[in-house]
Amino acid sequence: MLLQGIQYILTITNYTKLWWVPTVVVAHQKEGIEAIHLPTGRTLFKLHLLEGGLHADINRDGVLDHVHAVVGSVGERTVVSGSMEVLKPCWAVATSGVPV
Repeated sequence: MLLQGIQYILTITNYTKLWWVPTVVVAHQKEGIEAIHLPTGRTLFKLHLLEGGLHADINRDGVLDHVHAVVGSVGERTVVSGSMEVLKPCWAVATSGVPV
């Protein structure tokens, strides 16, 4: 990138004396994540993930986990809470591992 005739090179620091030039960008997209090699523009990898919910290493075991909420169907009973509103049954579904 040229900035008023001076070449600008993006550098990143972690607030130490170590500086480096990034070579990969990771993009979070609707269908998952993708890592792109900046010097060549080539895709290094793509990981397709289910829409919705949370994708994270929840239990810190190094394996990707996915958690999402599922609301009960219309035919199921509703639950009367302590408040004035009626709640439909809701479950959390958690899976672990990279989706295939």
